[in-house]
Amino acid sequence: MGEEYPREAQALHAALARLPGVYAVESSLDRLQGLSSADLSGVKIGHLPHAVLRRSDGGLAGEMLVQVQFRLEPTERSWGTLEFLAWFVRDEARSGEYLQLRPFGLAPNADGSWRLGETLGFHIDLFVEQVHDDLAPVVAKVQSLAEDLNRAIDMYQAVIYQQL
Repeated sequence: MGEEYPREAQALHAALARLPGVYAVESSLDRLQGLSSADLSGVKIGHLPHAVLRRSDGGLAGEMLVQVQFRLEPTERSWGTLEFLAWFVRDEARSGEYLQLRPFGLAPNADGSWRLGETLGFHIDLFVEQVHDDLAPVVAKVQSLAEDLNRAIDMYQAVIYQQL
């Protein structure tokens, strides 16, 4: 978790890192307005949530995507972490946040080298609408998500940290 991230993003990274098996937490911010379905075939934007963007034929007016990527150790405890995060993200989405959790992987073979089993990661996609020149709504959403995740971890820590 580097100093190059705003403190709100660092707080979200730290919350995720509290969970067993989570590592390599990073995040990015992408402006989705102006993207079209035709743009999605480009390699440089392969990290974007293609199904959502194809459904709306690109980004909405003033829409930004905060994407948090993380990896999990290949352990049983990480499986529990993934299940917890699946519940947490679904619950946040049910409460009205435009949020989703999805897996991400690269091609199994590139340049004659096999990578299958080495590139699996997960993305938490947070969509923020009506963002124009001021990033304050984005920052507020990231801070709120970090606080909610910390509260959920605190509430369920007995189950999360139990020895499997």
